[in-house]
Amino acid sequence: MTHLSIIYAMVVLKELRAENNLTQEKLAQAIGTNQRTVARWEVGKSDPSVFYILKLAEYFHVSADYLLGVEDDLGHKSYIDVQDDITPEEQKLITAYRKLSPSNREMILRMLNIA
Repeated sequence: MTHLSIIYAMVVLKELRAENNLTQEKLAQAIGTNQRTVARWEVGKSDPSVFYILKLAEYFHVSADYLLGVEDDLGHKSYIDVQDDITPEEQKLITAYRKLSPSNREMILRMLNIA
């Protein structure tokens, strides 16, 4: 996974878990791992394997592409138009950022020390 995918996935995972009123422990049990692993995914200390991305997608009834920021929650591809001075990696970052809730946008800006 790219660094941007990891950031996006950790934010989406935390949001999905909160929306479903799940603790890290309950989610971990449901997908066959442990709470510490889920916590590490959510803070970006490790990234889920393809196996767990698929387990998470199945559990939350979303696509793996949604978890990775390739699609929005309606299944539409979420890439923005290319501009001359924006790299593909920057495109993905902007797309992921635009899909975040205001509180998660603020969290990402704090993580990047630009808030």
